[in-house]
Amino acid sequence: EAQDAARIIRTKSPTAVAVTLASLRRARDLPSLNDALEQEFVVSCNLIHGHDAIEGVRALIVDKDQSPVWEHADAGAVRDRDVADAFVNRGYGTLGIS
Repeated sequence: EAQDAARIIRTKSPTAVAVTLASLRRARDLPSLNDALEQEFVVSCNLIHGHDAIEGVRALIVDKDQSPVWEHADAGAVRDRDVADAFVNRGYGTLGIS
């Protein structure tokens, strides 16, 4: 099962996979569920506006070619800066929950 999961993960956006791992690691140190949800909100807003989300929609829904061309070819090409940028709130606001 782990090998099957790894095979599937390797087909996904390397940037999204790296950001997801970083998000999980950061979430375990956050003081509350609200903080974790806020982090997820910011990350989601940033990723949805990025190249890979648009490319994924193109490959899956628009052209249906199932051949996305990700911003980074593999996990080794994803820079620390790419991951850190996903956690920057660029004026998206907050979820407004407490």
